[in-house]
Order: sequence, then structure tokens, then C-alpha cells
Amino acid sequence: ARETNARPRSPCASTANLTSALMRGCRLLTTFAASVVAVATVAGTARGGSDDEPGALSKSSFATKANALCSKAEADRNRQLQQLPPSPSEPADAEKLQSVASIDRELIRRVDALVPPEAEQDQVDTVLDAWRQRAGVEDQYADAVGAMQDPTTLAGVTANLAQIDASTDPVAVQLGLTACTRGTP
Repeated sequence: ARETNARPRSPCASTANLTSALMRGCRLLTTFAASVVAVATVAGTARGGSDDEPGALSKSSFATKANALCSKAEADRNRQLQQLPPSPSEPADAEKLQSVASIDRELIRRVDALVPPEAEQDQVDTVLDAWRQRAGVEDQYADAVGAMQDPTTLAGVTANLAQIDASTDPVAVQLGLTACTRGTP
């Protein structure tokens, strides 16, 4: 008896010729599997193939959602500011100004909850940090009004807000957050 070192045949191989139904079915299955892998690879590349955090929004989707939040906050803020006299100076005025700062802190919380693309995260952090600084200055302004401080002190706080806006607005615009700017469009 002759010894053979025959290797096991593939489930797709048969003793029948290559045009048999079994071989055609196996080749079809192999071709289908290769096609699925190719489509998955192309889909991964088409969506950016990025290392973004799961749940990260595209840049345009992030901007759209953040702009909607900013527009709502702006409307709420304007409602409060319209109730103030040209030179706020009373405790009731301080309460309205404090509510403006609260609106801004809520905006910060909501925008911070959005997940931007990884490539935009540093710029988003820059904007959020400046907005936090702005909310702190708004609190100082409200406290100064409540303490009935002189107009010179209040003017200094207003100038500080303008500086924050001037440095932050261009970054917000780069992110597409056009509804989120205060001083410059």
C-alpha cells in the first residue's frame, strides 16, 4: 500500500470539474465575502476613517447643533437684557444680569456635551474656556451692579467682556459657530 501525504481538501474543492454546481457556489460565496470586506473598507474610508471618539459629530453637524443652542441662548439673554435700564444700578438689575450669566453657563454645559470631531477638539476647548471666563466676568459685573459700584468699575468689566469676545469670536467662526459670536461676525 502506498503512503500518501495528501492534505485535506477545501470544502470548496471537489473531484468534479471546476464548473460543477458545488464549485460555482463556493466561488460565489468567496467572491461575496471579498466584496463585503471591500465595501466595509471603502465605507470606513468614506466616513473619514478617523480616530474620532464614538458618537463624535461631523464638523458641520457639530456647528449646526451648537449654532442652534447659541441662537436659543441669545434669545433668552436678550429677553433679560431688554428689561434692564441703560445704566443698571439696582439689586433687581443685578439679578437680571446674574440670570444672563446663568444662561451662558447652561449654554457652555450644552455645547460641551456635544462631541466634536477629534481634529476640532482643541479649538472647541479654546472657545469653551473663553466662554467660561466670560461667564465669570458676567458674574463680577452682576456683583458690581448689586453692590452699586461706580460707573468706571462697570465700564472696566464691559471692556473685559469685549476683549474676551475679540479673541474668541475668530476661533468660533473657524469652527462654523457663527451664531455663537458676540462681538464680531
